[in-house]
Amino acid sequence: MASDLLERVILSFLKKHNFEKYPYCIGGEFFNFYYPDKDLLNILHRSIKHLLCDDISVENESAFSFYLIPSTWISKNTCMTFVRKKFLSDVYQQSTNENQEEVSVYSRAYPEYFYLFEPEKKRILCVINDAIEFSIRCYISPFQYLFQVVMNLLDKYMIHVGAISNGKTGLIFSGGPGAGKTTTTITAILNQYYYVGEDYTILERKNTDLKAYSIYNSIKLTEKTLNMCDMQKVSFSHEPIAIPHNKKKAYFLAEVDDIKIARNTSIQSICALSVGSQKKPILKTASTPGLMKSLILSTLAQSPSFRGKIIQGVQSLVKDKFLYDFVLGLDIDENLKMIDWIFQQHVT
Repeated sequence: MASDLLERVILSFLKKHNFEKYPYCIGGEFFNFYYPDKDLLNILHRSIKHLLCDDISVENESAFSFYLIPSTWISKNTCMTFVRKKFLSDVYQQSTNENQEEVSVYSRAYPEYFYLFEPEKKRILCVINDAIEFSIRCYISPFQYLFQVVMNLLDKYMIHVGAISNGKTGLIFSGGPGAGKTTTTITAILNQYYYVGEDYTILERKNTDLKAYSIYNSIKLTEKTLNMCDMQKVSFSHEPIAIPHNKKKAYFLAEVDDIKIARNTSIQSICALSVGSQKKPILKTASTPGLMKSLILSTLAQSPSFRGKIIQGVQSLVKDKFLYDFVLGLDIDENLKMIDWIFQQHVT
């Protein structure tokens, strides 16, 4: 394995360069991000700044250490170039290893970056392209795959759902593309509900409690949805980013004015959304298999690498929760009234 050599080389860079540490609380876990590049910091801040710990001076012994190494350092260093080639070779061997699940070091190669995840050391070493070349996908949902790996290791699940809260309890919206997750989430947060997530949300089962954690503060909107909703109330922290091969743009919420972002919430109800043709919405009790299918198919389309883990996890997530099939009406106000009713039924 190249991990030992990679570690020695990278740690030597840490001694030579000025890294700044920023602690985030993601999915209830602490991550210390070490940056040598302000542009990379700005990218991450845009997407998950609301998860930055209030007191950045506090040391947390259980935190994951996440080192970001600019790829320019590799091109300037013969040893690092060798390490990268050796690392990618090891990744290929692991991917063809029949006992891949027994490998203690999780690794994966991407065109944009490569990383080494060592769970036993609670450390992630990540070599990444310069910020200006960073892929659009990573601008919008930075280090999505890394977070998925870490959360799965900790029996938490990064699920493709929308989530809102009334400040006491929460509600999840599941469904595939075009099911209405984004429109419904926006409708709710424009009417005093808290934003928890619109695309990815981390879920964790704690005995009878289902916990949802916010991770990104972005909303992906088409021009049609933007015009349909009363977006004048919304303050965005940065200019939107167009998503390639998609009619949507990513907008980054700022927690000002009427917009509230909840870092976490307890979930009482899960709604499988679909778009109806009538003015008023229709709400019916959903079956457990049907609701699970809605959660699983939507998530696997975004995260195909975790099929077995996700299917197993979703079974525990939906247990003992109020499950609904929510057919959205054409009248947005009527949909909001139905959301209000669901919360009223399950006040904790």
